Amino acid sequence: MNSTQFFFFSLPGIYFNSVLIVWFITIFSIHGLIFSPIRAFKTMKPVMKALLYGFIPGALISNVIAFSSSSVSILATLPAVIGVAVSASILHKELFTLSLNARRTAIFVAVFFVLMAVLFGWSAFRLQQGNLI
Repeated sequence: MNSTQFFFFSLPGIYFNSVLIVWFITIFSIHGLIFSPIRAFKTMKPVMKALLYGFIPGALISNVIAFSSSSVSILATLPAVIGVAVSASILHKELFTLSLNARRTAIFVAVFFVLMAVLFGWSAFRLQQGNLI
């Protein structure tokens, strides 16, 4: 897999991570640090729902494809990539219902996404050239 494919297949994961970072910042700004296990489970329910409906089925389908075929292609990872994108969109929807200012939340998600994508893209292209340091 060359660095361009690696970068484009990593974009849903970068999007999920940026949404997750903004979700945690929003939760901490609303609730502070949570020490009660019951309250922590209640606040983490949207993350668990996003993982259950998107990431886990995509990863299971990708593993079944990868282990059942004799030659694994790049398309075997496609269900996992789609699953991560579904998880990110579910969590992003939950984030919009949770936040008080949806526009500011969207800006924060976009800023984290662009920063992480630029850094990851730079490191992927430098890694392909062989001179990361």
